[in-house]
Amino acid sequence: VFILSRFDNPTLRESEYKRKLDRFAAMISDEVRYSLDDSQKMHKVLDFVFEELEFTGSNTDYYNPHNSYLNQVIDRREGLPISLALIVLFIARRLELPFHGMNMPIHFMLKFKADMEEMLSDPFDQGKVVSYNQCYYFLKQNGVEPKSEHFKAASEASILARCIRNLINSYEKKDKLKKVESLKKLLNTVEMMVK
Repeated sequence: VFILSRFDNPTLRESEYKRKLDRFAAMISDEVRYSLDDSQKMHKVLDFVFEELEFTGSNTDYYNPHNSYLNQVIDRREGLPISLALIVLFIARRLELPFHGMNMPIHFMLKFKADMEEMLSDPFDQGKVVSYNQCYYFLKQNGVEPKSEHFKAASEASILARCIRNLINSYEKKDKLKKVESLKKLLNTVEMMVK
């Protein structure tokens, strides 16, 4: 994902942003460690990202490529559902928490899958917890027939492919066709890794 950010900033210092994510995880690690149950741990991470750190969905300029580049999302605290989900996923990975991305059509979601429970949350709506029924209804409302595969944990390669497709869409809207062509080549390579 940070290599992808070099399409926007070729001199990007990846290590700087990884340190920021390390710092975010360190800020909440004690609270998470001493939480009573999995549900509390999940809510602590979501509240931390969306309330304390003030990450939010980009409502005014949704198709701005900056909403897809993770370094820009970290700096601006604003992004798309998938880029906001990645912030949660990277912090959760550092805390060894069972968050997963969910490649639902139209709207990327987060899944928290613990031993005793499974919960979905919407990264574009401040991490609000949603039900499977709400997701089914959302898809039906948007003309998509819900399938079981829409609700499975997404592989890293499929998440990366979706990030690239979002960027292609953004650059097409801006008529930046050179960027589109380069990203399409990258997408072809990544899609070969998607099962």
